[in-house]
Amino acid sequence: MKRIIIAVVCLILAVFLAVFGYFDLRHITYTLEAQSNRALNALQSEDAEAIRQETEALSALWEKHEQMLGAFVHHEELEETDLIMRSLPQKLESGDYTEISEDLEELQLHFAHLRGSEAPEFKNIF
Repeated sequence: MKRIIIAVVCLILAVFLAVFGYFDLRHITYTLEAQSNRALNALQSEDAEAIRQETEALSALWEKHEQMLGAFVHHEELEETDLIMRSLPQKLESGDYTEISEDLEELQLHFAHLRGSEAPEFKNIF
């Protein structure tokens, strides 16, 4: 009987951790997507200081949450996002706002893909 209780507790713990991880992933990707949207809005206003602040805030958010995302998501899915994030400061220094705009739009797609690829759906579970 003891083994069954331990197995049930382990199962409940595993389900809890999976649910917590999924909702945390959703929150992080929505936050990153919203910050990249604010950076895109700053690009449209063509205010250089606002663009710099918003892209730096996006980079800081990414640095803060990158390790946690690596725990829940396959690293292959994060590599391209990480490359884009690391190239943003260089493009910001060069003043190439069209490339920054394209990168921010691509980042938004990556964040939405991360959220969708980790959703508990039949095809993702099996």
